[in-house]
Amino acid sequence: MPSMVDDNAINLMMDLYIMEKRDYRRALQVICDHRDDVVPPDRLQLRRHPSTKRSTQQVILQSQTMAESNDLSAALRLAASNFDDAAGELSSGELPEECQRSSNSQSWHVPYNIPMDLRAKLVIALIHLGELTDAWTMTEPLLAQDGEEFGDLYLDISEVLSDKGHHDRAIILLTVLVKTGSFDKPAVWLRHAQSLVALQRFTEAVHSYSRVVEMCPNHSEARTMLADLLHHQGHHEAAVRVLDPVMLDSDDVGAQSGSVEDSIADVQQAVLLIMRQDIRLTKHKCELLHQQGRFPEFIDESLILAKFYLRHVYHRQSVSKFRTIARGRSRTLMVEAGLMDAGTTRKAIEESETGKMELEQEDRISCDEWYQLLFQLCKALVKAKQFNTLQHVACASAASIKLLDQASDFQKRRFDVHLLCATAAYLNANAELAADHMRPILFKYRHNYAMWNSFGQLSRDLLELRHQKFTVRLLLKSPSALPLLIVNGNYCMQNGRYKFALGLYQRALLRLPRSAFLCLSIGVCFLHLATHRGSLHPCRHTIEAFAFFFRYLKLRGESQETYYNIGRAFHHLGMLSMAVNFYEKVFPLEAGLEKWELGGHNSKSPVFNKGNPKLTIDPCDLRRDAAFNLATIYRASGRIDLARNLLYQYCVV
Repeated sequence: MPSMVDDNAINLMMDLYIMEKRDYRRALQVICDHRDDVVPPDRLQLRRHPSTKRSTQQVILQSQTMAESNDLSAALRLAASNFDDAAGELSSGELPEECQRSSNSQSWHVPYNIPMDLRAKLVIALIHLGELTDAWTMTEPLLAQDGEEFGDLYLDISEVLSDKGHHDRAIILLTVLVKTGSFDKPAVWLRHAQSLVALQRFTEAVHSYSRVVEMCPNHSEARTMLADLLHHQGHHEAAVRVLDPVMLDSDDVGAQSGSVEDSIADVQQAVLLIMRQDIRLTKHKCELLHQQGRFPEFIDESLILAKFYLRHVYHRQSVSKFRTIARGRSRTLMVEAGLMDAGTTRKAIEESETGKMELEQEDRISCDEWYQLLFQLCKALVKAKQFNTLQHVACASAASIKLLDQASDFQKRRFDVHLLCATAAYLNANAELAADHMRPILFKYRHNYAMWNSFGQLSRDLLELRHQKFTVRLLLKSPSALPLLIVNGNYCMQNGRYKFALGLYQRALLRLPRSAFLCLSIGVCFLHLATHRGSLHPCRHTIEAFAFFFRYLKLRGESQETYYNIGRAFHHLGMLSMAVNFYEKVFPLEAGLEKWELGGHNSKSPVFNKGNPKLTIDPCDLRRDAAFNLATIYRASGRIDLARNLLYQYCVV
């Protein structure tokens, strides 16, 4: 009989179904079967039915014994088997008359004096089944009770409400709990703060998160959320201060930023600072500083993280010598370059307790997040013009095995790191190192015009021939690469090998017949051949040169650039009357941002200066150069007044 089963046994069975099997309908079935005063609505189809194999009392008592002996799985299987048999019998026949519900109720009927434990279990099961209205109605008698005595029930119900997204109901229970003495705990305040954030009551949430941080200073989630809330409310300084290490000494603050040549002691100091708290807090602090535009502080904090992550290579003075990035062979190359000890492996590091803790801290941030942080640090160093530190950080990142081998896309990361190192070295006036990092990029991306332009700017400052030999070898491997034809043609013309340059330019012109740049380059080659002392056909070369010059004029259009270049060509040959004619055509035209179009498409250049020509400071304005050359011609012919007027009008600032 149901009356023979006590409330403790019912509470235990409901707990088993709710906590272990997540079967909330069966949990409700238990209380409906064994308490006649609990009447469910008809829509739930919960009816009391008899036990078939054993009496209900025996099943409940035996399950209770198993549960008390911590054999929860066996207790649950026994109860489930009993109810499955009963359900099967119900489906095969009619219920006995004494088991039928006599009421056609549309809502729950629960007596007021039912034990609060059963009421709480009933409420939790209903919330999980989506019966929020009935569940909250049953909670009202519980709210009238003392929170100190029934606080655990308050907490259970509020957790379920929060998990289901009913924060407006959960906050009522949590507010009662945080005012009690027994439940004034960090976990309760954390739940309270999370519900307030979900309800967008941010000012109250700041107070709740502050209580969590006050009681548990090392709670990472609470400190992160509190910092975010303070940041969005405009309290930027307080937000950053929340993320500071808990036991940070004043002596350590000054050691956060250092020079490029950091010693081992500096790197160890950075490691100690990181190990004092969750590393994600320091990373979040860097993000807040970056969002607030406080770049000097962002650089200091990010350098601490960089020294920690790159601690095995950052202090090495030879880090800039590591210029080859290859998967699998990186460790061997680093050992050969003196960047790493032969025994520095992850397995060897994990054997020590300190190394294991450092790896645990490091793994809390993914490899991609580390790379994004280092990339932001490099951009901040560029803005601060700390190019020496930028080069060291970039090269240390290139020497890091974990930053590359653990990347989701190794080839893209390898390209990005090489380009970062090349940019850093170029800004630091180290063209040799920059060119060395550009070579692997060019080897893979041989048709990228932007990369070849950058390499040309780097090699222009170098007097070494090995970079020219590199482009020649690359051309032999890829004879159809158009940028390689143009670059090698430029090198040949620069070295005075005009016939070789002419051959390369003409091969490129066959693929780009409307390229104004190639026409100009071929014309310059013929012009040099025509004026060469050993030229056998100077007249023919002169005609060919000006044929390409005028084709260049047609493709490029009328502009300062075209008229000035053709004037220079006539001036070079001593044809001064023609040179004067083209120089004078430069002055009426406005200056613009001229752009080489390899495909020969003309572009409308924006006007930079519409004022007094002599006050222009546009570097693309060629009127000053044309005026100076024209004044030279006038001075040689004795027209000093005309030369003086030109210089005064265009060359005096």
